[in-house]
Amino acid sequence: MRLNVASLFPQSPRCAFCSRTAGRLAHDMPQGVVLCDACYAEVGWITAPRCEQCGRQLDAHMPVSEEGGYCADCLRFQQLFAQTGLVKNRAVVQYSPLAQDVVSLFKYRGRETLAVPCGKLMAKRVQDEYRDETIRAVTFVPLHPRREAERGFNQAERLANVIGSELRLPVYHLLQRTKDTSKQSKRSRHSRLNAMRDAFRTRLSMERNFYRQGTFLLVDDVYTTGTTLRACASVLKEAGVARVLAVTFAR
Repeated sequence: MRLNVASLFPQSPRCAFCSRTAGRLAHDMPQGVVLCDACYAEVGWITAPRCEQCGRQLDAHMPVSEEGGYCADCLRFQQLFAQTGLVKNRAVVQYSPLAQDVVSLFKYRGRETLAVPCGKLMAKRVQDEYRDETIRAVTFVPLHPRREAERGFNQAERLANVIGSELRLPVYHLLQRTKDTSKQSKRSRHSRLNAMRDAFRTRLSMERNFYRQGTFLLVDDVYTTGTTLRACASVLKEAGVARVLAVTFAR
């Protein structure tokens, strides 16, 4: 008779973010996502109240528009959202030090498996926040071919594939990056706007009717100023998409 050692000595679940042994399991995590108590407490979940436009966490010290529900940045740039076709963004966590570490491990230090827990958390946020929306398909922010070759993968594409699987939606590679805009987080807002001009185009030659078949979900890992997402949404709108919703892991 062959003994199953794993059943006799079951291993404790490991935290998806720090790989330490997790204690109690958080009840509101998607199936298959385990976080330790420390990471659960420190990651900075975005909860109400948050900006209706960009999904940013609002607090008592943050300027909010008199209309309520919008951060000062989104009130200032509201016209840009309307022009580009990006309806709104929702994010899972604030760009806390822990979230920055998770994104860095995922993108630059070989922890590609983080796409699964992050993508599942993003899918849950889509289910919670966009429950009244009829989403046609999922697409993602592309990397420039040179940058993708260096990294070996596109983190937004990996997240989109997990989200599509969780939500049972098709994932389409609709966009292509035509300019290598380097790291956007180091740029000023004005510099980002200039860098993103004509930086994307549609990748597939599809009939405009395809794009009009419903709302598309646009995926990226981090929302900083929204410049990249708006640039992608603008290209999708020009191709015929009526509405673009976005989801990011961090904001």
